[in-house]
Amino acid sequence: MSVAELKGVLHEGIENVQDEGLLSLIKEMIEQRYKPEFTLTLDSERIRQLNIARAENQAGQTISSADSDREVESLQRNRGARAVHQSDL
Repeated sequence: MSVAELKGVLHEGIENVQDEGLLSLIKEMIEQRYKPEFTLTLDSERIRQLNIARAENQAGQTISSADSDREVESLQRNRGARAVHQSDL
């Protein structure tokens, strides 16, 4: 079995196992070989914003990047600011 196949089997198994003890053991074993490069820590307000965004996305309440750019440009025009495009960055 290739590494990719093995990872696929493990991912599926981990997703479906409900035994907290077994999952903790797997986590400990992995931590002996792998350390994440960084840990992202978010404050409660950022977590709240992400949860709102996720719920909106799941409800189909999204806009395209182009529509977002147009909306930002409109807001900037109304305030007299210059529109900044991604290509300007």
